Amino acid sequence: MTAIDEIRRRIVGTTTGLFAHAPYPLEDSLQYRGDPGLFGPDSVTWRLTGDVATFVGGIRALLVQAAHQEVAAGVADHSRYQDDPLGRLSRTSSYVTATAFGAMPEVQGAVRMVRRAHRPVRGESHRLKSYAADDPGHAAWVHNVLTYSFLSAYQVFGKDKLSDRDADRFVAEQTAVGRLLDADPLPRTAEELIEWVVEHPDIGQSPGMETAVDFLRSPPLPLKVRLAYRVAEPQVLTRPTVCRNGWDGRVSLLRCRFAVVTDSKRPDMTLEELERRIRLSWGPDTCQFLHLWDPDRPEQGQCGTTAMVVMDIMGGELLEARVHLDGEQVEYHYWTRLPNGQEVDFTRTQFDAPGDRRAIGEPVVKERPPTLKPEFQSLYDTMLARVLAPDDEADTGS
Repeated sequence: MTAIDEIRRRIVGTTTGLFAHAPYPLEDSLQYRGDPGLFGPDSVTWRLTGDVATFVGGIRALLVQAAHQEVAAGVADHSRYQDDPLGRLSRTSSYVTATAFGAMPEVQGAVRMVRRAHRPVRGESHRLKSYAADDPGHAAWVHNVLTYSFLSAYQVFGKDKLSDRDADRFVAEQTAVGRLLDADPLPRTAEELIEWVVEHPDIGQSPGMETAVDFLRSPPLPLKVRLAYRVAEPQVLTRPTVCRNGWDGRVSLLRCRFAVVTDSKRPDMTLEELERRIRLSWGPDTCQFLHLWDPDRPEQGQCGTTAMVVMDIMGGELLEARVHLDGEQVEYHYWTRLPNGQEVDFTRTQFDAPGDRRAIGEPVVKERPPTLKPEFQSLYDTMLARVLAPDDEADTGS
């Protein structure tokens, strides 16, 4: 065994310890020989759920689930996660393991336990909306976010990347679990799932969410499992630079939106504050054309990245215009039109230099690409991470 293998063995072993605080859910499986449960060995569920990346997905799911204002209120009012964080993780892991790999009696037993635990979870959120853990819509949020988080974590951290077809298969397979909990709606493809989560109308800042995020940043874990928690910590949401592949690039909007609403130290960002952070973020590692980088004129080569970051944080649409020099097109320029109609172009000053004869044409609305080329994804992720970083963690590009 090499030194790297030994390090990997210790990390996997310690990470597994995070979820070892509940009874083993499959201890009676051998009594049900020939019963494959909901899925079976040829399913994508067995392939994905058996990977260590699901540990990251499980913690990530807790964080994303807290973005729903009523679900967050229910957790804050009824859960003991702050007193027993490892127990909460272990119970979630036990439920997932039983429903993924268990025989049908074990699946049904896990579902009964969840239903029994959810029955008394009722109340009102801070905005005076009622919640109930067994409400089909609230159950759908919890279930769908868990599916989304497992899939997204696997696509980033798993041993191999699922094809689009297998990603859709996993989502469709997971609807079998959702139906047992009366969850509704249940998207059946990865694209539908992402859209449903990203566009959910109940995402927003709330006291319950702030408490959950603050707790998950630094939970009171025993020393021996702190390393594992740092390994599994869902940086994929709060630090977008982790996500570099095409599949997860399609959920940049969720990462931006979630990072904005979950940072309790920063209220909704004003346009003036966004401009300040954007200008500080510019550097050679965010410049689309490195030969254009000039610390005295840092806005050069930054328009495409800047426009997408502004749009993803503030909303609106991407504008594209052709740039001409002496009647010939030489490049494109990009900026953002906000939902209120205001056009925001932080990089237009690059055309103000004395003697610059370039002319910007009329803009057209450009559809935001669902995936980014790897080299552009890196520029985008770097700028976005700097713009969204808390002040005490801010990193400038210059």
